Amino acid sequence: MSHGTSNLFRLRVLEKGREPQVVPIGRYPFQVGRGSDVDLRLQSPGVWDRHLEFELQPQEGLLVQCQQGALATIGSESVERRRLRNGDEIRIGDLTLQVYLAPVVRRSLAVWEVLFWTVMVIVALAQFLLGYALLTAL
Repeated sequence: MSHGTSNLFRLRVLEKGREPQVVPIGRYPFQVGRGSDVDLRLQSPGVWDRHLEFELQPQEGLLVQCQQGALATIGSESVERRRLRNGDEIRIGDLTLQVYLAPVVRRSLAVWEVLFWTVMVIVALAQFLLGYALLTAL
């Protein structure tokens, strides 16, 4: 799934002395670094021009890949390429990127509710008219 649009995941950027920043991952691949052509630009010591790339694979889920030579860790493990889980925290330079699922956007059911009640009224009216027709025929 490349260059698709999805707001399924978000990144929370945590840096000491700064307010957390929340960034939706809106397309894949999603690149993080200090370069001007990345999706999330981070100007922090230890961050490379193209440090990380997030990719969404239908069979595996959300994957992160670290640029060769760049350093990223989850827990105490170095990351080259890894499947991510909700709540994973990736350390790059002085930053922590927390990966989490975006809140579910609930669609309105108003159209379906109106359709349901319209059908119910029609059925009730048809039953009433059928009953009335049967009673007057006797």
